[in-house]
Amino acid sequence: MKQEFKRCLGWSLTVNEVDASALFKRALIDHPRDFWLHLHALRWTTDREARAGLALAALAVRPQSAGVYCSLAWNLQDRGDWRGALAAAERAIEINPNYSEGYVERGLALRGKKDLPGAAAALKRAIELEPGPGWARYCLGEVFQQQGRYAEAEQAYLGAIQAQPASSSAYALLAWLLATCPDDKARDGKRALEYATTACERSGWKDPWCRPVSGWSSSLPFWSRTPFTGGGLRP
Repeated sequence: MKQEFKRCLGWSLTVNEVDASALFKRALIDHPRDFWLHLHALRWTTDREARAGLALAALAVRPQSAGVYCSLAWNLQDRGDWRGALAAAERAIEINPNYSEGYVERGLALRGKKDLPGAAAALKRAIELEPGPGWARYCLGEVFQQQGRYAEAEQAYLGAIQAQPASSSAYALLAWLLATCPDDKARDGKRALEYATTACERSGWKDPWCRPVSGWSSSLPFWSRTPFTGGGLRP
């Protein structure tokens, strides 16, 4: 059995995600109680409905997995089920109160429910538990931005850049803040172009968030007509 699993994993590293997902789902037919297979099938599956089903199946095998509850929360957010996402995140935290990702998912679910103070508190807790990754930091930056706390949003994005300098997302979000912020004092066209260009370079010019900013002129009056209105970004 172990040899078969290794072969599946080896193939998954050299084929596209559709083929990899099919491989692990096929293995699950013969080994439906193998939690390891459920995790890899979940990792490689992109279809929302299929991911939800795989997460529930994995929890049926190992109901005390905080990580799978977080995966379920993320999937429910994608479907706009903020109440369900919050319930899944709370269950992950209940299983492991020191699990940073549980607080990230709680924060994102609360943001979806328009509870921005609650979202900020959850994301701050995630950063306290695991300061290294930049993911929670730029999610916190988005929440601050939606609250109109632009200086704090900028600091959160800069923290995300420091934590993960190779990632394009925080550079792109900071560029958007500096380019479209409705506060004249916070807008900075020159820096926006610098961060947008870096985001494009880091992503191989594939990040859809950075190209419009890098293509604009440095005309701040133009940017002032396109203020930030919220939104979200996942890695």
